[in-house]
Amino acid sequence: MRIGVGSIAPVPLQLSEVERLLIGAYVDRLPVAEAQQLLNTAIAPIDDIRSTIEYRRHVAGNLLAEFLRTLREAAA
Repeated sequence: MRIGVGSIAPVPLQLSEVERLLIGAYVDRLPVAEAQQLLNTAIAPIDDIRSTIEYRRHVAGNLLAEFLRTLREAAA
């Protein structure tokens, strides 16, 4: 599985640390909070007129969590 994000760093990022965390994890026990923490350390959002750094971090973490929940629900 590959996970990438855009608009929260100068260039799109592949979240290799998050990918490594998820390898071998049971779908019904995906470490969502740990994945969000790794995402938070990997990204470098900017603060500008369109959005704040905190908001961009919050949304990115929520999108990752939603993706992992969708995987869990699809496997059930």
